[in-house]
Amino acid sequence: MTTAALLQKTYVENGFTRDDPRTAHIEAALKALIPILIPFVEEGKNTTCFEELEDIFEAAARFGFRLFANPAVYEFDWHESRWFEKGELTPFPELRKIDDARVLEINLA
Repeated sequence: MTTAALLQKTYVENGFTRDDPRTAHIEAALKALIPILIPFVEEGKNTTCFEELEDIFEAAARFGFRLFANPAVYEFDWHESRWFEKGELTPFPELRKIDDARVLEINLA
């Protein structure tokens, strides 16, 4: 069984080095996205823009590992956001950790 403890050295201590498999995935995503996004980037800001995009991908990968390292059941709340009116699009949904009683309820359903 793979656990977060077994992956600690690769994903946390040496995160985003050449040995981290996420680095190759991020580079592949950037390689695919840059030609699509380049027409929308202000001239002279290409380097900064794509470095920031890489930082966003790395933050998302760290967040994904954090979710994996804390096994639980989560749900995204796309409708009851505190920052938007009901019926509006929620660009950043709230991530809620479901408590054990609710997990039991979901698993029995």
